Amino acid sequence: MWFEQSLFNEKLSIRFGKLAADTEFMFADSAGAFIASTFGWTTLSSDNLPFGGPIYPFASPGVRVSVKPNDRLTLMTAVYDDDPIGPCAEDLDPGQCNKHGLEFRLEDTRLCFLPKLTTPITRTLDYPARSARRLVRFRQVRRSAV
Repeated sequence: MWFEQSLFNEKLSIRFGKLAADTEFMFADSAGAFIASTFGWTTLSSDNLPFGGPIYPFASPGVRVSVKPNDRLTLMTAVYDDDPIGPCAEDLDPGQCNKHGLEFRLEDTRLCFLPKLTTPITRTLDYPARSARRLVRFRQVRRSAV
């Protein structure tokens, strides 16, 4: 459960509550084509955080701020509780330790993302064409030198 408030004609957005970090940070853009959730959150993150970090299905308390100065640029930053489950016995299923997801522990360590920059790339088709021409020219020069 989270709440979001947009201000200044949706230029500033503040979201707080139980958040999952994998919805907006450190995910693979191509993961949407796959059914399994393991393609979204990176392995490096899940291996280094307790219970995989604040990701689906275990969201944790957090605050996310998003600033959109124009249509082409969005800046985001967030602070999360890095341990979504908290103290849990090794033999228990993590879902049994916080059954209803209503445990808000504020004494745990924090996980911060500072900042995330999203901007569309407008010259993706032009760049490879120029690179290919340079590569062809390089090969031609190299062959003529031999």
